[in-house]
Amino acid sequence: MKKQTRAMLSIFGLLIILLITPFLYNFSSYIGMDTLNLASWLNKPSITILNPQEYPALGGEWQVNFKTQGEADLIITATQGEFGKDLEFLKITCGDKVLDHEWQDSSILIKNYQCKKQGRITSRVLKEGRHTLRFKFGKQIAYAHNLASKLRMEWGNITLTDTDWKTVNLTLNFNTPIVVVSPEYTDLGTGHYGTEAWTSNITSNSFRVHVANEFFNWTGVTYVHYIVIEKGNWTLPNGIRIEAGNFSTDKYGYKGAWGCAAGYGEQITFVAPFNDAYPLVLISRASNHNATWWGGAYNHKYDTYSSEVATSDGSMCAGLDQNRMAQAHTPPGMEEEIDYIIVDSGDGTLNNIEYEILMSGTTVWMQGYTNGIPDTYPWVHSWTDPPRVIVGGKTAIHGSDGSWVVIYDTGDTSNLRAFVDEGEERSHTGTESGGAWAFASNGTYTENLPPTTPTNITCDGSGNCNITIDKYVNLTGTGSTDTEEDAINYTIEASLQNITITDDQEQGEKQAKAEQTTTGNRFKVYHGSFQFTSALGTSTTQNIGATIDPDHAFLLVYSAGSSTPNLPSEGAVSGYISSSTQLTFERTTAVDGLYVSWFVIEALDNQFTVRGRGSITLAAGASSNTASVSGVQDANQVTVVYGLHKGSGTSTSDMQDVFTNVHLTDANTITAKRDSTATGTQAIIRYEVVEWSSDYNIYTGETTSSSNPTTALISGSGSASDPIINMSRSFMLASWTATQNGIQQVQMYYNISNTNEVTFGQYSAARSNVIRWYVIESPTSAPFFVQRFSYNWDPTTAPDNVKANTIPVAINASTSFIKMSCSTSGTGTAFRRDFNLPRLKNGTSWNETQYNPATASYDQHETRASVVELPYITSSGTVNDTEAAKSWESYYNVDDGTWKNLTGINVTVYVSVYDNSGSQQKGNTNPTLQLQLYTGSAWKSVGNFSISGTGNVSLNTTDYSILSGWQTASNRNLRIRGVYMDWYDSSNIDQVNWTAVWVKINGQKWTALGNHTNTSTLRWNTTDIPEQNCIDLRTRAIDNGSFTYSSYFTKGSCLNISHVAAAAPTVSFTTVDDDFEIPLGIIDLTALSTRNVFCNGTVTDADGGSDIIAVNATFYDASASSSDAADNNATHYTNRSCWLSAADGNNKYFECLFLVRYFANNATWQCNATAYDSSNLGSNTTNATINE
Repeated sequence: MKKQTRAMLSIFGLLIILLITPFLYNFSSYIGMDTLNLASWLNKPSITILNPQEYPALGGEWQVNFKTQGEADLIITATQGEFGKDLEFLKITCGDKVLDHEWQDSSILIKNYQCKKQGRITSRVLKEGRHTLRFKFGKQIAYAHNLASKLRMEWGNITLTDTDWKTVNLTLNFNTPIVVVSPEYTDLGTGHYGTEAWTSNITSNSFRVHVANEFFNWTGVTYVHYIVIEKGNWTLPNGIRIEAGNFSTDKYGYKGAWGCAAGYGEQITFVAPFNDAYPLVLISRASNHNATWWGGAYNHKYDTYSSEVATSDGSMCAGLDQNRMAQAHTPPGMEEEIDYIIVDSGDGTLNNIEYEILMSGTTVWMQGYTNGIPDTYPWVHSWTDPPRVIVGGKTAIHGSDGSWVVIYDTGDTSNLRAFVDEGEERSHTGTESGGAWAFASNGTYTENLPPTTPTNITCDGSGNCNITIDKYVNLTGTGSTDTEEDAINYTIEASLQNITITDDQEQGEKQAKAEQTTTGNRFKVYHGSFQFTSALGTSTTQNIGATIDPDHAFLLVYSAGSSTPNLPSEGAVSGYISSSTQLTFERTTAVDGLYVSWFVIEALDNQFTVRGRGSITLAAGASSNTASVSGVQDANQVTVVYGLHKGSGTSTSDMQDVFTNVHLTDANTITAKRDSTATGTQAIIRYEVVEWSSDYNIYTGETTSSSNPTTALISGSGSASDPIINMSRSFMLASWTATQNGIQQVQMYYNISNTNEVTFGQYSAARSNVIRWYVIESPTSAPFFVQRFSYNWDPTTAPDNVKANTIPVAINASTSFIKMSCSTSGTGTAFRRDFNLPRLKNGTSWNETQYNPATASYDQHETRASVVELPYITSSGTVNDTEAAKSWESYYNVDDGTWKNLTGINVTVYVSVYDNSGSQQKGNTNPTLQLQLYTGSAWKSVGNFSISGTGNVSLNTTDYSILSGWQTASNRNLRIRGVYMDWYDSSNIDQVNWTAVWVKINGQKWTALGNHTNTSTLRWNTTDIPEQNCIDLRTRAIDNGSFTYSSYFTKGSCLNISHVAAAAPTVSFTTVDDDFEIPLGIIDLTALSTRNVFCNGTVTDADGGSDIIAVNATFYDASASSSDAADNNATHYTNRSCWLSAADGNNKYFECLFLVRYFANNATWQCNATAYDSSNLGSNTTNATINE
């Protein structure tokens, strides 16, 4: 039957084609069109603009997307604004292909344009305001518009005393202002019952605002806080992302009716990704088209509908909000406007006014009016001035009931104090989460953009800078523009070679001295347990019971629970040493049914040192993250102690997200990673970086559980029974990822199973978990005493779900701890009931407890545990340093310059004290200092200084890894320590003191030459710079508005400096005469008077007229005096400051004036003129006759 139907349809389709073809033919004949022209008509060129209105940022890109049909010339013209002045054309594409174009006057022309994909033209916005592009495709015309703005913000508050509308006049003028408001009640009684604020009549510099309850009869005082921001997508100076927008709707929600999936709101898609997984949303109704309709606006980000769950690059559901008690829910008669601001959390200053954007989290609920207001949320920002302007916003509605945020009060520097309210019942617990944007005071902010990156550098007006110069060159940066038309300055730099920077690292006198020490090997262990009840909140402290040294103590944490806290947000807990007397434990959500036990291990004689402790956050979507650590001496002696984890996951399917592998990736970096399939929610882990002394053997590896059980070799090679470690002196730590979700999938046991083997197991099957493990073996002189337990047990048979264990050999409980792991047979997701808790009861017993309260069934457990007793040896004699290496002295950031490349580093140390008597008495190597430089990933040895006494000693390096690392300023670190230090007796002790360290760096450094304005040039004098080849140039621009530099433009030039031997200037005379024209060359004196005599001429310099500096001259009686004789009014005159003209090519013209007295000798006089340039001098003489 189906085949017959298909056949009939095919025949029917053929009949339609046969029927329609003659019709089209006859129709084309009827209208005078042949068949070929008909085909053309059907493929007539057409164009459709897909985004006809945009709001790009000033200085940002404007992209217009369009679709075309057919083929024709495409002409794009800026009809409002101009290309090259208001808009900078960047490219036009068809799909991903960049198309060639040509300019037709001021329009862009693409001939015979045909594109079956989406077309796009991209321009940069150079001027603020409206711009329009006209698209002509064949005979069809289409337009695209924008309204370009820069970021403007204004915030403040206003006092309202009734429901009347009040106008707020703004300081700034906006293009498209977005306004959000929040009420602050002054009367917390029934008078303020369900009072909401909204706005209307928003203009470029004002808006109207009012507050109303559902009866529109409120009279009293309400403070309304507001934020106004320019519509668009913005980034604050510290990287915080903002999206400000609006939309119209008549969709509204109320109690029991929320969300877009059910048709009660509009789905708003974010334009660009945010930094935060869940940004804060501020939202307000922004019109009053329905004057008698009461209600504001809501956003519904974390809906029960999965399609509405928003992430950083997701969306939100929003609409009008009508929670009315006394009246029926009625739709508005007309659409209303809704304004919204979406923003990352963070803090900083704007226009020197402090601010913070605080987001409470997706599971930290805001309380309702009747639930013990106010709710408090700790500020992250340390306020100098208390916040006075606060606009609240919601981020989640988890229940069926909506509300709006009310500010409780302002001025609290510790907490945001707020609650949620509505017009119906006012109880809200566990339904809304939110936050606020707070400012210390009213204020404004206007973004001032830096200039654009320059596009070129010219040399003496030419774009070719691959030239050779001797002394001078005129350098000009070009091409930078500023959207605010602020004045621009260009800074020009050159990559000069053989530049040596000497940096004196003055840190006072340092000392390396041999020692005699009294040895001890003492450990102390403190332990405890507690129930993490809901009353303790999300963070609680526990007393250690003693005062410890946190630099020499680490924490082991265990957690377990009933089946109730089975979500990561409830049942995952982390812990850390927060002070010398307390521990802090944290979780995301407070519930009952969670239990914690802990052990603090303290090394009293520095057997280990904690180099760092902290937390690493793995945001939703992230599979790894890192943290920095400093001070690690030997990465091979480090173990990372895992302080467990907490998570934001609110589903049992999220538990695998918190399981993390934590390890040291280099001496300065710790990495936390989780499986790529386990990144759906945020996880925060705690770690401690513990470096053991060289007396201890540390083994580590990373193993993937590929079978059940999985084994790994401790030494990395050989066989399991090789005598690598002593098992009775060794214990093990581990952390791992989880590739699947479920009790059985995330739980794992591990233990040392042989002298060269560790074993990992999961119940019934391996899960490909990646495990980071450490084995710590103590020295024989101060051994650990480890007793191991390996058993499988069923809590059904254990009284009170407790597995009681007897310790075979009694221990000292004050120096002992338990390292326990277990797998489980559980196949469900009631996670915490199978995460068992160890407790050390006394020196002869310990318990493993399961907290599942159910009595019907229990899961099986495979437990592997060690009871580790640490030594407490008070004294084992004295030890004298022999060839000892002392502690490092570090010098950080020794130079902050920018280098193009480095060719060598020299380090010089001044030794102020040198004593090698201990080494001499023992016959050992003399003491010295050792130098290491940082490569960016590890410390690398340069060698030992050659020291024989006091004075300067130096080391050089051209090691590639060091030079490459030192290209980055933050890697320019070095450290020095004493080595080969010997203590012989109290009179013979090695000692080396040093007081100063100098660092010399050789290479090609970017060196600032100077700057010039947009209308001038920089004249670079290279006279004093050594000859060198292939100098590169770069420039960046700065304006006097933002005072922010653009990016660099690098020329890629190869400019050479070659100093040619300077030529001496030559002097030629034009005239020597008095100020009478006749007779020429004859000077006539007049009794009792003074005559002006001029010696004029030309100085020529082959190095250029600008190289001529000065001319001196003497005028003298050649028969009675000489050029270098002393002045005498009868025989000799001198002028040391002859006038010089400006350069004229290679020439300058001079005039030397002499005031000759009437009794000067009647004779033949000579003028001797001497010219000076930058390196030589030249002279010449000429004659004149004086008549008395």
